[in-house]
Amino acid sequence: MEVKLKYYVILSLDIVKGEDGRGVVRLKRVKPDEVKYPKFKVTETEVEDPEWCAKHRKYVGILSPKETNKFLEDNFCEACQTMGSITEIGWLPSVAFSYEDEGFFLNAYVSPILDEEDEKKLLEEIKNHPQSQILTRSVTDTIDLLLKNLEGFYERGEVEKSFHVDTKQIFLPFGEEGSC
Repeated sequence: MEVKLKYYVILSLDIVKGEDGRGVVRLKRVKPDEVKYPKFKVTETEVEDPEWCAKHRKYVGILSPKETNKFLEDNFCEACQTMGSITEIGWLPSVAFSYEDEGFFLNAYVSPILDEEDEKKLLEEIKNHPQSQILTRSVTDTIDLLLKNLEGFYERGEVEKSFHVDTKQIFLPFGEEGSC
């Protein structure tokens, strides 16, 4: 079974305060092109540290793999693993991407998520599989690999579009003929 992916993105944007008290750069100039309503929604606008920050915005949205590639390539320069992201749909494992300039800071937390229809099909397959716990562990291991690949975005140049799950596979107990 092929499972298509999308990417859940939390973007934090902070604009540095200039000597005149206003932002060093304009929000429109540094906000990524992909971050537009209705695909993205603003979730925060309150400045936490007015000593240095003139404007703060936090956006959340979901991008296709193609849009994610462009978003990451055009706006960020480094990536690292995180503890994950707390979202309105729960905790998601994520990779952090960042870019700093003397006038602004961009941080994005990017999480691979399953296409809604494919997720329903996969959950049904797992539910009906005779070895559902083993199949679930296999899917979890695959998602861990997706995160490692996402963290290596700048070496690879693109995010994963999908992954394969062999739902017809039966795992033999250790020690039986044909098992590892």
